[in-house]
Amino acid sequence: MLIQTAGLAGILMLGLLSAAEAPLAPSVGLGFGDEELALFEELPVVVSGSRRPGKVTDSPVPISVLDGDDLRLGGYTQLADAVMFQPGVDVVAVDRNHSMIGVRGLHEIFSDRTLTLVDGIIADNPIYGGSEFPRMPVAVQDISHVEILRGPGGAAWGANAFNGVINVITQNPDDSLGTQAQATLTSTHDGDAHLRWGDFHGPVSWRLAVGYQEQASSQEASGVGSDFDWRRTLKSSGTLTWHWTPTTEIDAAVGYTHQKEGELVLLSMPTGQDITRDSVRAQLGLRQIVTDQATLSLRTYTNWSQNEDPSLMKYVAYEQGGTAQIDVSQLGPHTLTLGGDARWTHLSNLASNTSAGDRFVLKDNPTDEYRAGLFTIDRWQVIAPVVLESQLRGDIYSGTGMDWAGRIAALTTIDDLHQQVIRVAVARAYRTPLTGLRGTTLDTAFIAPGVPLVTYRSNDLDNEHTLSLELGWSAVPWDGGLVRVDTYVQKYQDLIGYDIQTTPSGIPNVNFVAIEPQTLGDAIAYGGEVEVAQQAHWGRCAIWYAWNHFETDTEDTSVRAFAPAEHKVGVRSRWRLPWSIIGVVNYRYAASHEAPGADREIQGWHRLDVVLNWQPTRGPLDYAIGVHDVFDQTPAGVSLFTNEALELPGRTAFVRINGTF
Repeated sequence: MLIQTAGLAGILMLGLLSAAEAPLAPSVGLGFGDEELALFEELPVVVSGSRRPGKVTDSPVPISVLDGDDLRLGGYTQLADAVMFQPGVDVVAVDRNHSMIGVRGLHEIFSDRTLTLVDGIIADNPIYGGSEFPRMPVAVQDISHVEILRGPGGAAWGANAFNGVINVITQNPDDSLGTQAQATLTSTHDGDAHLRWGDFHGPVSWRLAVGYQEQASSQEASGVGSDFDWRRTLKSSGTLTWHWTPTTEIDAAVGYTHQKEGELVLLSMPTGQDITRDSVRAQLGLRQIVTDQATLSLRTYTNWSQNEDPSLMKYVAYEQGGTAQIDVSQLGPHTLTLGGDARWTHLSNLASNTSAGDRFVLKDNPTDEYRAGLFTIDRWQVIAPVVLESQLRGDIYSGTGMDWAGRIAALTTIDDLHQQVIRVAVARAYRTPLTGLRGTTLDTAFIAPGVPLVTYRSNDLDNEHTLSLELGWSAVPWDGGLVRVDTYVQKYQDLIGYDIQTTPSGIPNVNFVAIEPQTLGDAIAYGGEVEVAQQAHWGRCAIWYAWNHFETDTEDTSVRAFAPAEHKVGVRSRWRLPWSIIGVVNYRYAASHEAPGADREIQGWHRLDVVLNWQPTRGPLDYAIGVHDVFDQTPAGVSLFTNEALELPGRTAFVRINGTF
């Protein structure tokens, strides 16, 4: 299986090395020049806090930024491996194909309390929710940056921006001109190859990209763990931007992913069948400067996926949606954003019953769901040092009816140079149970015709709700420095968990198991994140600590997810070394943590990644060699849906070659 990728990556490497002999102009490469190494001479500009650009310290909600160069210089080919080094983010691998990702916890494979977006468009699984980065037709090499919003974001983004938002921002074609080829090989027998071409003609610029990734199973990679968690992924994408007039811009994008992988064995019941996933994402947008003070943005999008997953469900999902937003500035002391969005989701089983291959089936096949929302965001300059931002959003969903989210944040500078900002905020958000919770049934592990050992019956469920109180402080206390402190208290209401009942089957040591999702209780969370960052001529370094405490109102309340690791520590650093070498050292520690109401625990662990990047002064190539998980402490994969912990490969060495022409 790995011969294909090794051969493809090897051919790519040979071609790149041959190209290096040609006397080409120096490459802009991956950020080795003096301009790039200035690194945040100005504070990052983000859009996820208010749906419009603004400095990260002016955001009404805490946001961390994972920059594209951090991804590439760190040698990361999987987004989950990089976001874990951001404050307050919990990332745990279940196997090599599935990771649980949550902002301030509540992470599981099928947990949707952290909303995932790509360029502001929903990218979660349409049935179960949750982040599925490998399935997205977006290569790491084509990412501009990732914005990670910590705290309820429903007022800006709607349902399921419950604990936070991860917004993946792709590169603009104007910023990715030329040809780039990259190949990566690892000591765990994985390979990654990526080819990209960007160009322009007059007012039109475009980018075309294709990539292939092959990943060995844990057993093949390290001799331990699962023999099923291998994966082969083909991704292709195209993006176009047309500067039609000085005031009108049109953009279009389409991406396709074909993925073949081994199954995730759920509840110790293997099917012996592989999984095939196909995904298409397409969008078309218009940005019109109406006046000097008003800008109109319109966007329509389509998400289509076909999943042949015998361990869960064989289904087709189709989503069609659109957004409209108008931003008005200098409206007296106000900056105003008004807009709305709507989405139709169509789901259908590929197999009509369990005997045809499905474990889960839709109660109504096909299922059609509709949702729409309106939002308003007002940023009011009350007096010179004080800004009040109010966000309000109302939604209607065919599954659970109407609900609303809001945020009010007061920000004030406390020094004459406007380099210290205090933020006080109150926010409300809600989480909508998706079809996987409300509209599916399961019968499996039959001991006789019509007699299943395990059953799942969904219910009509109401939304979960959360209310948070936040206090933050950010400062630029010295040249090149940034200090941020963000604290919160968050109350959860009507959390949905699993009610599991067991009864004797009459067979020794074998019980009937009945699983039913129900609203089981409330919870409270509190804590904060502290980060100190410094950038200078030698590079940059950020050190952070996160304390994220979570407890349910009763000890055995199930919330279908893991609580956050209460204590997390991280270091992100990039160093300018002699001989045109950039060193990257990233470190993270996460304490052990459990799933409330379930006998599952993830052990505490340290992770250290060390990478050296070298770009010769002449030629188009740059090289990288590194080791991820130097301490070899990747914990065994644990999930609520697997009955055994799966040993995973840890320490991984890699080599990468990249050419930009």
